[in-house]
Amino acid sequence: MLELSTVFLYTATLNLAVAIATTVGWLSNIRRKELLIWCLAAWSIVVGGVLMSMPEAVGLGAIEYLAGMVYVCMAGLLAIGFKEFFGLPYRWREAFVVSFATFACLLAVRWLGYPSPARVPFIYFGTAANLFFAASVMIRATRGRKLPSSRIAIIFYSLFGLLNATTGVIAAIYPLRIVNGLPESDWLGPSSMLLTIFNLGAFLITIVLKLEYVSEDHRRLASTDPLTGILNRRRFMEEAAVLAETTGGAIAIIDLDHFKRINDTHGHGGGDDALIQFCEHVRSATPENAIFGRLGGEEFGLCLPRYDAPAARIVLEHLRSVIASRDIRSGTKAFGLTFSCGFTVMNRANRELDAWVAEADHSLYAAKSGGRNCVVGFAANDDEVAASAA
Repeated sequence: MLELSTVFLYTATLNLAVAIATTVGWLSNIRRKELLIWCLAAWSIVVGGVLMSMPEAVGLGAIEYLAGMVYVCMAGLLAIGFKEFFGLPYRWREAFVVSFATFACLLAVRWLGYPSPARVPFIYFGTAANLFFAASVMIRATRGRKLPSSRIAIIFYSLFGLLNATTGVIAAIYPLRIVNGLPESDWLGPSSMLLTIFNLGAFLITIVLKLEYVSEDHRRLASTDPLTGILNRRRFMEEAAVLAETTGGAIAIIDLDHFKRINDTHGHGGGDDALIQFCEHVRSATPENAIFGRLGGEEFGLCLPRYDAPAARIVLEHLRSVIASRDIRSGTKAFGLTFSCGFTVMNRANRELDAWVAEADHSLYAAKSGGRNCVVGFAANDDEVAASAA
């Protein structure tokens, strides 16, 4: 049988390395509150391990109430750390709700006259509840994000919770024995070692998830427009170039009509609202596979993969009518918005994207010269354009 004091001291020592590493990470980026929360979680498990390694010095009551509650709190802190990291709303009390409920259960069981070993399962059940809570936070926060480590983290935290719940069941079926004032059990030592491994793994996978999340955010920021959230010019041109070299399709250049007037009348805040809401309307009124990006200012690019000229015109005319029929809202004000559009079809191989963009630009110029609020398609045969006016 493993000496329990040795097991818990070993547990505290291993987690001390995690706590120190987490503390160094927080001190190097002190504004990151999630690092502070995870730092507190790491130190709490160290404190719990130290208390549990000295039953003769601190007494079984301290181990049961203090060490047990610290262990449950550790899992709660991990959960709200994920909420802070992913930008989800939370309150600090969420980390301690399960701990208080567990403490209440311990007091109730003691009041009913049950011995100390009968109260141990509640500590494991409380910890399991918080770990499942952490897994549910990750499921909610990473939905729609391409983060491979998030799936691993969700599975790992769920297994960690399941292991605690299973240990709680074992503790209920085979209660601890108190011999000469010290707890003894055939299962407590091995289960504690296994839980220690899972605890170390939980912090490790948390670090990996954080690094991957930050890296994904950097990639997203490098390829998207910070105001509207759509593709920036560089990324749009890259995807349009791939389209031109492969499947082809229509490419359109869209320019918002009289945008300077909007800025002059409603301020730059109104102009920003117009850009943001315009992009929202475009994404809701165009096919899912459309490539949409901001080229600069009030000019946008739109690619429709595999679309020929008639099909592209239908989509663009529908989009034009949608935008013209909806108000832009900025504070208490509302105003209209229209756009001019020129497009061409990338239907020939071995041609640079710049040539297609030049054709779409040529058609856009014709649309603006023709009175705006219209869609003009490039005619390759005779270099003329056909316009569909409002």
